[in-house]
Formats: sequence, structure tokens, C-alpha cells
Amino acid sequence: MVMEQRELTFTNKELVESINIFPKKASLKLPDGKITNISIEDDSYVFAVVQIRKAEDDKIEKVALDSSSLAAILLFYCRSKKIPIPKNAKKNITKVESGVSLNISII
Repeated sequence: MVMEQRELTFTNKELVESINIFPKKASLKLPDGKITNISIEDDSYVFAVVQIRKAEDDKIEKVALDSSSLAAILLFYCRSKKIPIPKNAKKNITKVESGVSLNISII
């Protein structure tokens, strides 16, 4: 059986852009404000810790985004940029030196 694999790598800058364009009404609840830092962690699964300077009181709040949320954000970003992603493909996220990779496997 032939299998196709693709890897889309997102830098931290692109991650910030992805989070900023993700619809506010979606299930992801982030405080209003500016993202000041994002770090990718890999502790048995990949997740992101986003630091946001809240608009209301200028305090920094840390929000953890699990791998499912990250995947949803990256897939939305790809759709908005017209990057084709097969619906039925297997997708996972891995940490890379420059950010994260969205790995796509098509069987």
C-alpha cells in the first residue's frame, strides 16, 4: 500500500498569527489581549503555553492549549491560507526546533 506523508512546519510567529485569526466564538476561550510569548512543550504529548497580556488590566495570563486545540487552530489557519488538507487523512502534531509541525498521512 502506498502512503503519502506531508509535514507543514509552523514557526512561533505563524502560531501567534494562527491563534489571532481563530474565531473568538469557537470553543477556545482565550482572554482578550496581546500574545506576548508562546512556548511549545512535549511531555508525552505536544501542547503550547501562551502568555497573553490581558487588555482589561495589563496582567499576564498563561493559557495551555492541548494538542487537539493546536490542531484545530492550525487546520483553520491552513483553510484560511488555502493550503489543502485532506479531510480523511491522519493528522498529528510534533514539536520541532522552530515551532510545531502538522504531520499528515494519507493512506
